[in-house]
Amino acid sequence: MKKIILLAAFAGLGLTVLAQDCMTIKTMNKVEGLPPEYAGAGETEKVVYMKGDKSKTEVSSMMMSMTSVNDGQKTTTIQESMGNKMAWVMTKAEAEEAGKADVNLPKIEKTNETKTILGYECKKVLVTVIGKDKQAIVTTAWVTDKIKSPKAGKNFDRSSGPDLRGVEGYPLETKFKIKQGELDLTVTSIATEIKTDKLDDSVFTIDTNGYKVLSFSELKEQLKAMQGGK
Repeated sequence: MKKIILLAAFAGLGLTVLAQDCMTIKTMNKVEGLPPEYAGAGETEKVVYMKGDKSKTEVSSMMMSMTSVNDGQKTTTIQESMGNKMAWVMTKAEAEEAGKADVNLPKIEKTNETKTILGYECKKVLVTVIGKDKQAIVTTAWVTDKIKSPKAGKNFDRSSGPDLRGVEGYPLETKFKIKQGELDLTVTSIATEIKTDKLDDSVFTIDTNGYKVLSFSELKEQLKAMQGGK
């Protein structure tokens, strides 16, 4: 159950956008193939706010909520699921170090196919990653070069979402299939609204009061335990 909630959460969290004009992107995410009793974890809504080097991502579903704020130097995340409240901090240095440790870069195949999503022309890109279990995960991403590519958060638990390292631009739609135990899951994400209204700096605040705050190393140990020690 915890693995499924994490999958839905990080599929919604996805990528954080940085270093550009004010923009708000709303995305709907869906995990298909879940047992009926877990259906509430399969649909999430993501809203990304960005202003200069600041960004904030909010993910919510019937079973969990997650908010992540990045100021260009660190990412602070709070998560509440089934009454459990947890928070963690990942510094820029920790993200960079995690990136060095993972040398299994995705294979990127660009295509000439295009389509327009919310007024932005996107190109189809196929991204293939070989996981630790030797499972090949192929993500179909529709990417626009009109929104700057993310610079932070790429190195966090990529096993729970599409690994799009090396893809130039911002994905407004992604789809990939993954096997979780005996379940064959299809994870889709598509932007449903984009706004360019000005954002106040107060949007990019986060309160960890009432949450159990973990260091990044402590978080990694918890994730490892939840994934069966892999």
